[in-house]
Amino acid sequence: MIEKNRVHLIGIGGVGMLSLANLLVENGCKVSGSDIIYNEKINKLEQKGVKIFLNHNHKNILDSDVIIYSSAIKPDNIELVEAKKLNKQIYHRVDFVKKFTENKKVIAVAGSHGKTTTTAMISYLFKEIGLSPSVYFGGENDDFYFGSSIGTGEYFILETDEHDESFLIFDVYLPIITNIDRDHLNIDGPFKGDFNLLKESFLKFIEKSKSKKVILSYDCPNSFELKDRITKEILSYSIENGEATIFGKIKEKVGLKTIGEIFYKHKKIGNLELSIPGDKNFLNSREGSFEIINIGDLVKDVVFDLISVAKKKNLDINFDSEKVNNSQTQSGKVIGDPWLLSLSIFNLLSNAIRYSKPDSKSIQVDLTYQVDSWILRIQDFGIGISPLDVEKILSDTPDRSPAQDTQAVHGLDFVKYVVKLHRGRFNLESKLGKGSTFTLDIPYY
Repeated sequence: MIEKNRVHLIGIGGVGMLSLANLLVENGCKVSGSDIIYNEKINKLEQKGVKIFLNHNHKNILDSDVIIYSSAIKPDNIELVEAKKLNKQIYHRVDFVKKFTENKKVIAVAGSHGKTTTTAMISYLFKEIGLSPSVYFGGENDDFYFGSSIGTGEYFILETDEHDESFLIFDVYLPIITNIDRDHLNIDGPFKGDFNLLKESFLKFIEKSKSKKVILSYDCPNSFELKDRITKEILSYSIENGEATIFGKIKEKVGLKTIGEIFYKHKKIGNLELSIPGDKNFLNSREGSFEIINIGDLVKDVVFDLISVAKKKNLDINFDSEKVNNSQTQSGKVIGDPWLLSLSIFNLLSNAIRYSKPDSKSIQVDLTYQVDSWILRIQDFGIGISPLDVEKILSDTPDRSPAQDTQAVHGLDFVKYVVKLHRGRFNLESKLGKGSTFTLDIPYY
């Protein structure tokens, strides 16, 4: 049981800290937090009663009983130093999350990629069948805006981290391994650059299973390689290996919809139709508009169209098109609606030009490929505008759905709508005196 203390989170704007803050609020704690950034989710936490301090100050923690910090917080952080001086109760984020999992059956998702999506899907399924799970993952969806929730049921659905071996601190009822890749192999990290040590850590995680079972992907060669060393019962899944416990046979892909058959121990048990993202009516109406596209080409076209506009304000748009060309020859592409994506990118960049600080020299546009998605960043937006004003300016959208009125295309709400439609993520962060940064995260096809 977690006491209803006054809790302060240092670095509350991080994904994991936002999720934890929401758990604390739902638990009835009086919550405060500090960060150098201000984003939409922090604003939503404020609406739930969380006191937010923009920037770090030793006075921020004085009224709190418990101090929680994340791995991003350095030991010399002024609030952390003050908390130690005052002998406050101090916890790392993961250690405090563990408190919420006590006396629960923890279904823990681990893996180099796909953890957040897998945890979110399991959470949704458990909720829909009435199991009322507690949930914690580093993302969001329509059911769990902060990626967390306290349920009344016996299960806790948890996204874990392997990069620092913190997944080993949890008492796991059922471990799930999505895949194992050569990530987090820094020489100064727990694995000392040795991939074998990382795999050994996953084995330790699996062996903690209280149910004596593990769910393991057979489509990942590195996790498949471990199967003969695992002493627990393996419940495997695959779309490539018909010998897996659960085998999904894909029949067809239409737009963003995947249709297939599900087999359990070689026996067909049903059909599966998976549509991600959500609004089926809109998808159906625009199904023919979805195609495989080069998002780099979209961004280059928008940048080219707006160069002359920027020049009128004596602004340069810094964009390395050659770097994008090199990345696209090696990486995946995006499946989606080129018109909607182009319009969203145009929306953000044109507003970045319009509201730039008078003495600004340039706007930085970066498009990079990271593991399984394209990341678009537009930086230095509105340096002369407060973070709250940035949100207000770009939320100027009519009270009509873009699906119903395609002329209503200005405003941040429209951008969020389009990004969600493409299974992506949108984030807006504002730093004091440094302007704002938009981030669009679009999964590749």
